Amino acid sequence: MLVDGPSEWPALRFLLLAVAMSFFGSALSTDETRAHLLLKEKMMRLGGRLVLSTKEEQANERLMTLKITEMKEAMKTLIFPPSMHFFQAKHLIERSQVFNILRMMPKVAALQLLHMELGKQWGGEQVYELSGEHHDEEWSVKTYQEVAQKFVETHPEFIGIKIIYSDHRSKDVAVIAESIRTAMGLRTKFPTVVAGFDLLGGRWVRPIHPPWKAIPLSSDWQGTSIDKNILDALMLNTTRIGHGFALSKHPAVRAYSWKKDIPIEVCPISNQVLKLVSDLRNHPVATLMATGHPMVISSDDPAIFGAKGLSYDFYEVFMGIGGMKADLRTLKQLAMNSIKYSTLLETEKNTFMEIWKKRWDKFIADVATK
Repeated sequence: MLVDGPSEWPALRFLLLAVAMSFFGSALSTDETRAHLLLKEKMMRLGGRLVLSTKEEQANERLMTLKITEMKEAMKTLIFPPSMHFFQAKHLIERSQVFNILRMMPKVAALQLLHMELGKQWGGEQVYELSGEHHDEEWSVKTYQEVAQKFVETHPEFIGIKIIYSDHRSKDVAVIAESIRTAMGLRTKFPTVVAGFDLLGGRWVRPIHPPWKAIPLSSDWQGTSIDKNILDALMLNTTRIGHGFALSKHPAVRAYSWKKDIPIEVCPISNQVLKLVSDLRNHPVATLMATGHPMVISSDDPAIFGAKGLSYDFYEVFMGIGGMKADLRTLKQLAMNSIKYSTLLETEKNTFMEIWKKRWDKFIADVATK
């Protein structure tokens, strides 16, 4: 458009105004879209739909202030515990103010702990006396039951233990079948203690064929029989998926497990120590957390790793895997999930949830005011 003189200026001003309005209108639309997407992601995140009370909001503000401060300091020093091997990072974690708060938090239950395998994995009984006397699996389960009952007498808030009978999947199918029959027998005799059966190790849950026995015990190779363990576990009606490290590689399987409300048991420190992932910020479960996939946090082998309790694993999840956006809602959801997805009876779950709520409220009051 050519503008020859003052008589054309009104047209020029109108054109410029139209262009400016179009620009600002477009920018406003972009900002609205951006805000909508960020809000949508916030709601999708694990715990994103929880509504916090006034006290919880106060506690969350304090917790997140400490978290962001520690993360900004890590960006300057490049010293960030979740990015380091746990054996090197443990003393740094223990100096964290965030960790000290997480130690106070009632985390309810650990749903995956390897304490003692009741199957005959090593060719003999696992429990024996110094005199040489050996005890069978039934004696072991009964002893666990009696010790737990005595502990409850002095610790009334302790809800108890559940035992998952296990064996190693590298064994002959006939041996595994016998272990399953043993587990079923123990379940019949101790219905409130024995919760289920698990096959340990990274090999196939179906009958093992010789060509597959040389496959390493990891889920690095997508498409192998090991990689398909998750699918087979779902077909066998599992109620939880241990580790589920390869779940993010299988979108259809992931959607199926989500639809069935089957959580994965995330054991971050175990995954790192066993070299499945080095920097926990890059843990594949980060994607699942961002989309709200059901999950619980466990420590797997805490005694071996020197990670007593669940606080260390919760720290790694909260600071590393969850990134800057994981807040008190995430922690609260994870705590409640450990009750929801446990093998407790519904009456036990309701009782335990009430006990946890009282402890949670006290924790929130302490964080918000002290």
